[in-house]
Amino acid sequence: MDRAAGHGRRGELTAHIDLDDSLEPRPAGTLTLNGIVADTSGQHLFTVDMTGGDLYRIDVPTGAVRKVRAGRWGRGRR
Repeated sequence: MDRAAGHGRRGELTAHIDLDDSLEPRPAGTLTLNGIVADTSGQHLFTVDMTGGDLYRIDVPTGAVRKVRAGRWGRGRR
C-alpha cells in the first residue's frame, strides 16, 4: 500500500499463489474464481470456483491449496 501511495495510488498486482494445478481444466479465457475471504487467523484464504462449484482453502504461508468437501454441511442441511 505504501508503494502504491507513492505512485499516484496505483500499484501492480502480482500473483502470490498459482492455482492452475489445483483447479480442474477449463477452456482458455474462462473466468472461474469468485470471491475470497480470510479466516480469523489470517492463515487461510477461501475462494469458490464458480464454474465447477468447488470451494478451495489456500494456506497462505505455504501456498498449499486443497478442495474443501461440503460433506453433511452441503446443500439441504437445515
